[in-house]
Amino acid sequence: MNRTLIASFFSTLVLFGQNAMCQDERFFREAFSGKFKIKSKIQEAPKYNWKTNSPLYAIDLTGNGKKEGIIFEKKDSEDWVHIHDSSMKKVFSYPLEARGFGAWPYKVSIRAVSKNIKVILIHYFEGKIQTIDYKGTSRLYLLTIKDGDLSTLTMTKGPALFIEEEKNKKSYIRRTYNVSLFDYDFDGFKEVAIKYHVISRVLVYSKDDNTWKIN
Repeated sequence: MNRTLIASFFSTLVLFGQNAMCQDERFFREAFSGKFKIKSKIQEAPKYNWKTNSPLYAIDLTGNGKKEGIIFEKKDSEDWVHIHDSSMKKVFSYPLEARGFGAWPYKVSIRAVSKNIKVILIHYFEGKIQTIDYKGTSRLYLLTIKDGDLSTLTMTKGPALFIEEEKNKKSYIRRTYNVSLFDYDFDGFKEVAIKYHVISRVLVYSKDDNTWKIN
């Protein structure tokens, strides 16, 4: 290979590199100036084959005398809870985690935690699994609102409320937990106690993030 050919080869490389650098510089200049639009992949909402929902239950969550609404919805195998404001606009949604067949919420109550905190206690049957063995469970969900402001709504997945289990038709367990609220430490905020005989769990309200922690 002669010197002229080598020089021509390196000249082409340098020219190509300069063109690439110019293209990169132009790309970033246009991107930051807004002239160049970077395409992003839009994630499509999941499509469901079957949907049903409960009636809209009117409740005063904010304490302003106007009724907000709570709806439970089943979409295929998914269960959801939705909160609507007084104009019936959806402002909050949360999925409830089913574990078997027949899952659905069966009890809802509203309790005062303090002067400015309310909690909606959702008793949710997670479903049953039945093969050789059988197991059915329920769980407590705690939907909390602070200062009557719907933007503060948070959901906490609590402990089990009900357990029924049979193994090999030899052992059988059935536990139904009682739920109560009481200010055990006299700090102005009620705790949520879940108890079955000598087994008990206490959930303590966290002012930092408007959720509940198991003590």
